[in-house]
Amino acid sequence: MPRAPPRCSYCEEVGHTRAKCRDLEVDKILQLCGGEVKELPEKVKIHQLPLEKMAEVQLLIEGVIPEIIFKTNKQVNVARKYEIVIVRIVEDQTFEKQTRLYSDEGWSTIQSTWKDYTKVIKDNTQLIAEKSEKYSHKLGWLERDLPGMRNWWDGRRIPQKEFSTRSLHRLFHVDYVTEKERLLHEQTVYNDRVMRHIRERNNRDQQANQQVVKLSGRWLNPEPLPIISETVFDAEDCPICMEPLGETSKVILRCGHQMCVTCMLNQTLLAAREGKINKCECPHCRVAYL
Repeated sequence: MPRAPPRCSYCEEVGHTRAKCRDLEVDKILQLCGGEVKELPEKVKIHQLPLEKMAEVQLLIEGVIPEIIFKTNKQVNVARKYEIVIVRIVEDQTFEKQTRLYSDEGWSTIQSTWKDYTKVIKDNTQLIAEKSEKYSHKLGWLERDLPGMRNWWDGRRIPQKEFSTRSLHRLFHVDYVTEKERLLHEQTVYNDRVMRHIRERNNRDQQANQQVVKLSGRWLNPEPLPIISETVFDAEDCPICMEPLGETSKVILRCGHQMCVTCMLNQTLLAAREGKINKCECPHCRVAYL
């Protein structure tokens, strides 16, 4: 049976997955700059932030450049070919996207449009570098001001490397202090929950270890039990598995009854696992052998 074609969970189009979605790639950057686009549930890693592209979006918002262009080959299956997404600001101060898909007929237009755009960006290199540096400074402040998230295993603090696009937009463009305080409160609540979980786990482990030590005195008793019968009772079969008893691989218990080694080991291990030493008894007369 042929497999159904993939469907993107972001744009709902058939033919590609979320990882190959060009709209998601563009909308992430627009969301970071305050674009009125679909709320993104996933987080963005701060070391993967396209700071220069975010600076270009800011130049677009400020009216320095008329449009910005994203070049992507995520949905193009031809080597060294790409598509472009043109973003402009419309009258209601929202972003308008126009996608030019790759085709043999329109390839020359795509190439010329991209070349013209690179010239515009080259003319504004200094402005883009200044804005990118401001973003880098704020990321440094963020790493300094937030203590980090505690590890669930050992409680170590690990710097937070992922944030929502909405939160990063507020840090970069709205109010750094207010958003930083909100993130700090979230980290504090999270870290308190982690440390409470670690304390509870350590208490459980400590109680379990104490129980093992308590039981070990019973299981590792060095004093042997006295022999009850000097006479060995004849038996042809094991009383548990009913398999024939040969000359070897059998055990003579202190009561004189016999059983196979396998059944005695299984019975002893089961009793040890359940912590019930009274299960270590002869299957005939119920006399304890341990």
